[in-house]
Amino acid sequence: MSLAHRRSRSSIIDPAYSATRVVPSIAGLSRFAPLTTSGACWLYGEGDVEAYRMSLTRKRGFSECLNVFHPGLFDRHRHLLLLRHQTTLDRLPRACWAVIRHSGDIKLSINDRLVLRATGTSGPVARRIDLRPFLRVGKNSLSAILGRIDEPAALCIESPLLRTTPEWSSGVDGFHWNAPACFPWVASALFPHQEELPTLRLTGARLADGTIDFGRELIGHLEVSGAGPSAKRPPRLRVGESLAESRNADAAADEQALEVERVGKKRFRSIGRVALRYARFPRTSASATICCDATFHPACYRGAFACSDQRITRIWMASAYTLRLCMQDFLVDGIKRDRMPWVGDLYLALLSNAYSFADAGIVRRTLTALFGDRPEQCHFNGILDYTLYWIVCLDAHVRHFGDVAYARAMWPRVRLLHDALERRRDARGWLVAGAQDWLFLDWVAMDKSGAVAAIQMLHALALGSAARLAGLCDDGDRARILARDASTLRRRCTEAFWDERAGGYVENIDPAGKRSRTLSRHANAFAVIAGVASAAQRPAIARVLLGATAQPMGTPYMMFFESLALARLGEHRRVLSTMSSYWGGMLDRGATTFWEAYDPAQSGGAEYAFYGRPFAKSLCHAWSAGPAALLPAEICGVRPLADGWSSVVIDPRLGDLEWASACVPTPVGDIEIDVQGREARASLPGSIALGRLPARAIRSRSGGRQTLRWTIPREMRR
Repeated sequence: MSLAHRRSRSSIIDPAYSATRVVPSIAGLSRFAPLTTSGACWLYGEGDVEAYRMSLTRKRGFSECLNVFHPGLFDRHRHLLLLRHQTTLDRLPRACWAVIRHSGDIKLSINDRLVLRATGTSGPVARRIDLRPFLRVGKNSLSAILGRIDEPAALCIESPLLRTTPEWSSGVDGFHWNAPACFPWVASALFPHQEELPTLRLTGARLADGTIDFGRELIGHLEVSGAGPSAKRPPRLRVGESLAESRNADAAADEQALEVERVGKKRFRSIGRVALRYARFPRTSASATICCDATFHPACYRGAFACSDQRITRIWMASAYTLRLCMQDFLVDGIKRDRMPWVGDLYLALLSNAYSFADAGIVRRTLTALFGDRPEQCHFNGILDYTLYWIVCLDAHVRHFGDVAYARAMWPRVRLLHDALERRRDARGWLVAGAQDWLFLDWVAMDKSGAVAAIQMLHALALGSAARLAGLCDDGDRARILARDASTLRRRCTEAFWDERAGGYVENIDPAGKRSRTLSRHANAFAVIAGVASAAQRPAIARVLLGATAQPMGTPYMMFFESLALARLGEHRRVLSTMSSYWGGMLDRGATTFWEAYDPAQSGGAEYAFYGRPFAKSLCHAWSAGPAALLPAEICGVRPLADGWSSVVIDPRLGDLEWASACVPTPVGDIEIDVQGREARASLPGSIALGRLPARAIRSRSGGRQTLRWTIPREMRR
């Protein structure tokens, strides 16, 4: 366990916390287990499991949450799956058996001879078949056609002759073939696509009025036992992320479905999952026991952060726990609502996940599920800026997880998306919202007509990401075009939106071509992040972001981007002070996870209201988990320079902190850094290259790791 893990233990919130192993256990779960290249496995069509689980996620979200809005067109699982396998035999072995399990109806042939024809079953029934009569010396071809309407079709063949997964291919038309999705076979009564997340049974403390306080945010099924002799009908359930919400008696103000059902004598259980910290079953026996079967995505806290300011350490831990709860089948926005994946939320969740859990699988699943059906007709989640974020997310995924194979598989989709975006530019070359598009950016009142500066800068960032992906996918011509367009757009943004007299970037250019006079905090932050701002403009931009003239950010989502821009402008003290007052302000209100929005001026119950409803604000929202990435990346200064962390930069800037420690997980091992005053020490895997060695660093190697020791120059200690 790293020094940062040990130093941060007093701030742990998560009842399923572990720094050394995956909790809850994935034993018996195929969908979350790592795949090996040999042995029996389940074969699905590419993206079919993600599409099915996405449809299930949306169905449950609309059922369990009362005020849900989740626009967009999403892919659906295929109703027909073709699989084939080829092998060459020098001789016919004595043992030629196979155990076949399948989801859906199946027609299996070997060398064009029918071996099995059967209808699907509710679970993975095993059928043992002797293959010897169908095989021959030389080349052998196996083909399977599977069909299922309600759920994805799948095949699992356990045989000593057909073990290696790379020899399988899947298709839908018999002409175009690619690699199938694979999940390891485990002895389970469920198909992989039917498996649910594991749960932990938790109890809370009873308050004076009978309310149960679980001490932290949770999502799961509530159960009450010993409800009393009069409980002939299900008791009424009240829950809340806040104490005020749990005491709400007006059902019209509920945000979640709270129906319960009888599951035994004097035992009742919520029909759907509920998000809560507090729970009540009014008019039940005082001795009744209330517990929560809380859902947890299997995860290990590989990352850690601790520093001399305990408040900042608590903020990192609460950010990581916020993200942990939003790790469901996919990286979702929040646990009270909408419980669904959104692309903008994904970008922050992806970065925070990379520095805390390093779970590449859930990012890959979310990216796949979010890629829309007919993206040329509908923006991702129906939002213009979220379409751009999908490309940026894919690039960030490859950078942090080294998943080049996934990028290559997705590259045809990126090309399709880029072509669709090019057709959406207006006559002046700006990317603008159509009459039926939603341009979100942030929950603030701002002029979003015409060419919005922050959107054009985000577009430049997406073009740069696409150019890099094209290079990785050996599409050199497209890479050059994209890089040129990104450079041109960055230059045009400065020409169009920079106001020299005002000293910053303005909000937009309206449809008539008139430039706004309003300085935009969003545009100035994105100018830094997207590489639009020149070195000469950076001091003025810093004054805009540090000052109060521009409209403030409206959510922790955009506060992340402002903090990231300030860090890149060298304002690390401001980053820490903002984090302490803004995210720390939520902790002062009793938060154990971070909220969808936060206004320090609100109180008396108004802080929980949103969308015109008294308890609509989500108090556990993935886009608020930004400090989990900001602190190790910008304060401890550990960032990837090349895909999969094959090259890194280590540049700590502690501001007013006396010391800080971090453990950063990478695909090849953990990077540990500890800074005490001006003395710094880092330990990292020997295979990782350092893009820039600290000045006068002492470097040593031992046991496959390298160690650096150096003294931070005084001018960099800020």
